[in-house]
Amino acid sequence: MLPERDAWGERLPRHLGLWSAVAVLVGSTIGSGIFRVPASVAERLQEPGPVLLAWILGGLIALFGALTIAELAGALPRSGGVFAYILEAFGPLPAFLFGWSELAVIRASALGAIATIIAEYFCFFISFTPLHVHAFPTRRAPDRFLPGVHAVL
Repeated sequence: MLPERDAWGERLPRHLGLWSAVAVLVGSTIGSGIFRVPASVAERLQEPGPVLLAWILGGLIALFGALTIAELAGALPRSGGVFAYILEAFGPLPAFLFGWSELAVIRASALGAIATIIAEYFCFFISFTPLHVHAFPTRRAPDRFLPGVHAVL
């Protein structure tokens, strides 16, 4: 027997407790960028005070974003996350466009960034050097195509 529908016509059970919500929040906020970004921020700022200020400011921005999503989730307890909020606020077309951009661009670029960081750390721990990487046969595009590729990127 199917569970009863809620006020929005949905049947998904709500099981998340405090620890599940904290784990999702920490995982999405910190992500794998924490392993890549601090060194470049410290290199550019070169003083400990501005580095700590940048971390505090970034933490506050992340906190405000998390509180905003929490407020939306409390006001509209529907499945679908941001898609459901956009659908409710702006209608079906913006929600549809967000859903496809989430699939094709946002999620794909996030996974690509995570894969890059994982590969860098993997190569660090098994002591790969640029010489090892270039020793593998690869197919390279002719150099005359590279300026066009760099212009697109």
